[in-house]
Amino acid sequence: MTETQVKVDEVLKPEQRTKFREILFQLAGGLNLPPLNEHVFECLNLTDVQKWQIRELATERVPARRAAEYAIFDVHNRTPLPREELSNSLEAARQQIDAEYIKQLKSFLTAEQQAKAAKLTAEIPALHERLGLPLGLPQHPMVQPRAAVVAP
Repeated sequence: MTETQVKVDEVLKPEQRTKFREILFQLAGGLNLPPLNEHVFECLNLTDVQKWQIRELATERVPARRAAEYAIFDVHNRTPLPREELSNSLEAARQQIDAEYIKQLKSFLTAEQQAKAAKLTAEIPALHERLGLPLGLPQHPMVQPRAAVVAP
């Protein structure tokens, strides 16, 4: 735990600490915005084994996305695609990899952890609206805005 986390924990009551961690989970993107961070781990009360499994899975996700993107750009370099088609192909590949990532990630969670994550993730848009924050991350101009990937 960082010094700041210790100080926050000293000031907040237990129920306030729980709510604070839930908000941090939501601001971190919940399960829909890998890589997951310590706020997500704390909010879901993950075991050390679960943290390790999720970190290992996250290290596989980045190369998988990169390989898919390179394959699409390789096709584009041989036969130039219209900008919209290139953008759509990249987005479809990313969404497919992200959906598989979330499916695998959820397999590491207990039913209670999955339920809590689903509840908090569903509340993310309302939290962002209340705080006046944009939903999602800024995108490169070549890529159309992404829809949130929510696995069933």
